[in-house]
Amino acid sequence: MELVELRLSPKIKLAGMFAVLSYFVDYLVNQELRHPNTRFQISLDNYTMYQSGSAEDVYDYYFKRQQLAAKPNRVIHLPVAQKLLIARAGYMTKLGRANARELLPPRDGDRQKLSAIIHEYLSPNERLQALIDAFIQQHFGKSKICGVHLRGSGRKDGGTSLFYRSCKLEDGVPYEKYFELIRNYLSQNKDAKIFICSDSKKVIKRVSEEFGERVVSYDSELTEQGEPHIAALEGNTDLNKHKLGEDVIVEAYLLSKCDHFIHGNSSISNFVVCMNPELNHEDVYEPFYSYNLKGWQRLKAKLRSLRLWSHSWVLRVLGKLNSRWSCPDS
Repeated sequence: MELVELRLSPKIKLAGMFAVLSYFVDYLVNQELRHPNTRFQISLDNYTMYQSGSAEDVYDYYFKRQQLAAKPNRVIHLPVAQKLLIARAGYMTKLGRANARELLPPRDGDRQKLSAIIHEYLSPNERLQALIDAFIQQHFGKSKICGVHLRGSGRKDGGTSLFYRSCKLEDGVPYEKYFELIRNYLSQNKDAKIFICSDSKKVIKRVSEEFGERVVSYDSELTEQGEPHIAALEGNTDLNKHKLGEDVIVEAYLLSKCDHFIHGNSSISNFVVCMNPELNHEDVYEPFYSYNLKGWQRLKAKLRSLRLWSHSWVLRVLGKLNSRWSCPDS
């Protein structure tokens, strides 16, 4: 049996924890199907986002490492952005040019395969598992839990600006869309609790103001607007890099234990629905994904992906065509 160590490309710098873990999961699910007699070991010693010291493998700080019978025979460096990162045409996520750089959710039929890989290679170590179990015992109990993942206004990736054009924003955050889905769930589950996860202190406060004592949250290191891992990388010494990584992993596993999950498009939410393939979930941006668009809207998304949308001659031609089509522009 061949033993292979998987490492990130040295170029990786700004990707968050679950964007990075998705690289490994997508690679592993394909390789284990093709090469069942190969065993893999993940290394994160060149992933500096959550390192507190040089040449530190943060994988061991968070995850339970598999014990291999021998040292790996060879090393494979995963590229920063693989074509394996695919969604509706394959597995986990895709920053797709043809779909406004959205992070598409995984297909339901793929979640079971991805779950097996996650639990084999990315199970929390004993320390993190103890934190997860203690929080569940203290805050979840026997109540129905609606998990919510809502990013702060600092988020700029994943096609955020395009999605937000279809949303009513409050302080740069689309609370209204999330609150509508939360209220629908609460109308059917009167005693349910809301477990809110965010990268922003303002979001946690706003959700707590809206839904009161039924809201619970994990004691995470946050910034006002969000994106604390970027702030730490840029030199914010008030943030503990180890704790930032720990927080997002613990919260993701807690979200996977909820009865219902409301989310936007992100590597974290995709990871959560794959960790628990039976988890009921609602994506607030589902109506706006390109595979749900029709007619004029679908063509417009395609032209944007090819960077043709701003060309004046294209606008003139399609403006005439649009007047003949029944599907209105938006």
